[in-house]
Amino acid sequence: MSTPAAVDAGSTSALVALLDGPDVERHIGAAFIEAGRRGDVPLFLAVVKGLVRIGLAGLAVRLLRVGAGTAPPSMAGQFASLAQQLERLPSGEIPRQKLDARLSRLRAEIPGLGSIASDVVAYRSTRGNVQCFAIDAMDRLHPLLPFVDHVDAAQRLDLPAPTLTSSTTIVGLPSHAALTRLLASTHSSGYTPAIDVLEPDADLAALWIAAAPDDCRVEDPRVSWFVGEGVLDRYRAFVSEHPWRMPPTHTLTFRRGDVPLPAPGAAFREDVARRRAERDAGYERIVAERVRDRDPAWYRRRFAEALAGGRPLHVGGFTSRFSTVIQHVVRDLGEAFERRGMRFDVVRQACDAAPAVDIRRALAENDFDAIVVVN
Repeated sequence: MSTPAAVDAGSTSALVALLDGPDVERHIGAAFIEAGRRGDVPLFLAVVKGLVRIGLAGLAVRLLRVGAGTAPPSMAGQFASLAQQLERLPSGEIPRQKLDARLSRLRAEIPGLGSIASDVVAYRSTRGNVQCFAIDAMDRLHPLLPFVDHVDAAQRLDLPAPTLTSSTTIVGLPSHAALTRLLASTHSSGYTPAIDVLEPDADLAALWIAAAPDDCRVEDPRVSWFVGEGVLDRYRAFVSEHPWRMPPTHTLTFRRGDVPLPAPGAAFREDVARRRAERDAGYERIVAERVRDRDPAWYRRRFAEALAGGRPLHVGGFTSRFSTVIQHVVRDLGEAFERRGMRFDVVRQACDAAPAVDIRRALAENDFDAIVVVN
């Protein structure tokens, strides 16, 4: 989804002008890449200045140190001196200790995360953009994710209005700003559309999650993570076994270069539909076998037994967590049944991110004597 802002690659002066303008963060990534390709000193220094402006002085220092090692002697001293001055400013680098601590805390909630390599760094600009880099043997920086203004890109995402059946699948790591915007999207009923993230690179996912700003709730219950090898197979199994997680109505793909990403396309959806049908048929067989010999006379005996002090009747009250009135009515009915000595279970959506009630499973796993549905 994220791509560098368009720039005039043929003109250093045009790039420098963009970096001197008010939207420096929209253009700094493209200029960073172009400066590395050209070895153009004015552009290089403009990038250094732009990084300082957006709160990434530490990244500027790294560039200057590398530049000092390759620049002509007449400029190497100036680069080194400038780097020394910039070291006094806030670096913008996320401390490794903080990354490790956050990753350690989130491992239990997000399965499959890899490790953070020793040769990677993460920076956060004053605007909140997180940029991740690998450092090669020459101390040069290589963006691990698109080096763009993620906050601006997230604001421009064309997202559909949430409905009572919508859900989103994210393929590839989104920006933190994009995930935060998706998490803010809720239906007026209280339904919070499910978000499923598929990322095959477990180590990069670990760095991305550890570097997330505090207001980006990567561990939110409505977000399901599928990380590492075989993500598509695990996602297929999950969606097949959890029919209340509707197949995605909206898919966002965040590409990074030519890195191959899983594609939950038409074949995926057809396979999920087939698996769900098999699952539903299995539950239907369980219920059919249970009630096969139960005629009206059987139920008369069962109710008489319960009224005479035998095993209490088991009643299921089906409702929706997205209707306050119906929920209260069913709960009130349940209390009335329980006062009469019956067992009453409220059956509703599994969570706020579930648009549907798993009715077949509820009926297969519970031998209800009666069912109450408020219309």
